[in-house]
Amino acid sequence: MRRFFFSVLFLASIVLLWPACGADDNDFADTRDYISITWRCNESSTLFGNQNYDVTISKGTASETNVFIYNFFDRNTSISAEMDNDVIIIQAIEIDGWTINGSGKVSADFKSINWTYTADDGNGAESFTAIFTVKDPVTAVPDEAMAK
Repeated sequence: MRRFFFSVLFLASIVLLWPACGADDNDFADTRDYISITWRCNESSTLFGNQNYDVTISKGTASETNVFIYNFFDRNTSISAEMDNDVIIIQAIEIDGWTINGSGKVSADFKSINWTYTADDGNGAESFTAIFTVKDPVTAVPDEAMAK
């Protein structure tokens, strides 16, 4: 009888604790929460050389993977992009006559995003690389600017 009682207790413990075994706090985190800040962009291309400017990322509303990026490509406007785990994807977005395609990989510590993308103004695509680093101190873009 005693052996039966301990076997039932053991099995009950496994059933009750099973959901907690594989759970990681990050399983429930939204990556967009960690990157929704103002970043310092260091952009490089043969066309424009090296440029530095600020970019702000915020959670989008179109889906659970949507983000808005304000001032991407040093244009004073917002674009929409999608997250795929730790990658931000921009697909054929037009900004001021330029068609932008590319992606940015978010670092594991959420302190940088490494970008590769092309911009085409109709005369052929130009290649760009950029690194977004956390701007210190973190500042926000006014809500009315994000609505553009």
